[in-house]
Amino acid sequence: MNNLENSNDIMNREKNQVALTSVIAAVFLTVMKLIVGYMTGSLGIISEALHSGLDFVAAFITWIAVKLSSKPPDKKFNYGRGKIESFSALIETLLLLVTCFWIIHEAVDRLKGEGGAVEVTVSAFVIMIISIIVDYSRSSALYKIAKKYNSQALMADALHFSSDILSSAVVIVGLIFVKIGYPYGDPIAALGVALLVIFASYRLGMETINCLMDRAPEGLDEKIESAIMSDNNIDKITRLRIRAAGSEIFVDANIDVSSSLSLERAHEIAALAEENVKKAVAGAADVVIHPDPTHIDGDPLSNKIIGIANKFQLIKETHNIALLKFDGGKMAAELHVTVSPELSLIEAHNEISAFEEQLISSIPEINFVNTHIDVTAPELLNCVEAGNKNKNLTGKIKEIVDSMPGSTAKCIDVNIRMIGKKLYASVRCTTKPDIDMARAHEISDEIEHRIHNQIKEIKYVLVHIEPNPDLMPETSR
Repeated sequence: MNNLENSNDIMNREKNQVALTSVIAAVFLTVMKLIVGYMTGSLGIISEALHSGLDFVAAFITWIAVKLSSKPPDKKFNYGRGKIESFSALIETLLLLVTCFWIIHEAVDRLKGEGGAVEVTVSAFVIMIISIIVDYSRSSALYKIAKKYNSQALMADALHFSSDILSSAVVIVGLIFVKIGYPYGDPIAALGVALLVIFASYRLGMETINCLMDRAPEGLDEKIESAIMSDNNIDKITRLRIRAAGSEIFVDANIDVSSSLSLERAHEIAALAEENVKKAVAGAADVVIHPDPTHIDGDPLSNKIIGIANKFQLIKETHNIALLKFDGGKMAAELHVTVSPELSLIEAHNEISAFEEQLISSIPEINFVNTHIDVTAPELLNCVEAGNKNKNLTGKIKEIVDSMPGSTAKCIDVNIRMIGKKLYASVRCTTKPDIDMARAHEISDEIEHRIHNQIKEIKYVLVHIEPNPDLMPETSR
């Protein structure tokens, strides 16, 4: 979070600095051209001063827009104020078009011989050269920051200063043509510049309008889809919406994930997809991805069963799923279903019956369903240590474990506790490290069954099994 805040601070500072410097440059050029224009009486330079005054208005609007857009989101502006930049860029575009149409009007008048005479003085050349130097430095700086932070307002300001370079160059060309006795060179060159600026203004204006209308930025959808689908846990994207506000990109999407996943796991997948989008797309400030549970082709049947069970509010968990395939091709599903112990038998039965019916209707491969109803254990049980009072039981348990045939099982610890009036036994034992987990589970189950059968006082047994360190290969120890 601190890194993000620091990067935003740097971005806002750089954007504000370049916008403010442009305002100062516009003021400098306007004042300089007015002074020289009035001193020389040159109508052309005074017209350029008025043009620079228009640039000052545009630069000032940009500076205000950049300052306002940098404010963080709040209760009134939940998505921030980034669109102020687009609105500012649209105003600048309109100002550019007004300037271009004025230039075209003046150029046509001069071609008709109706315009005023152009005065050629050394001061006119000097002022235009200085103007080009200042405009070039400002347009370069603005374009660099605009490109870096995808700022439409600064891009419009850069275009404005670039058009000033062309218009100043046209004034110089016109002065040269007048000097050599060809006065029509000035208006012809001005018409060419005006047409170029109109074309550039049109492109920028369309981009600005598209942003204000929330049109999805071109090319981003493919990049975002690729970032989201980089996780194999996501089946597909069912909805994707993208919009830009200033330099920030907002993304929201719906993805399909397996209905067998827990809510926590589905949330983790969505959160990872959001991070992948932010890494892939510069300026992706707000990404929201919602996971939708669905049956995915190729999912194991057990996953589909879990997904259907997740739709029933009274079913807390499904486990020990066994799929039985008969010779005739029919299949049965047997599983344990956990519900709250507070439910009545009729409530639990009705819920499980509805679940079984939906299971058969949703999964054609399954013809029969048989469920064992478990109840959830309390989150916290009060107990007391009872090992000292039941040392004989501890000895019997160790004897049962150590005498397990063919398992090399060895008991290493036994804890007996009293919960209410019932004895609970926790047993830790070891066995051969090279057996697979299926065999290890069989040994655990066999130990539990033997303890239950031989020691009636024990109501509950939990067996933990681990590899015997004495039998571990040297490289694995």
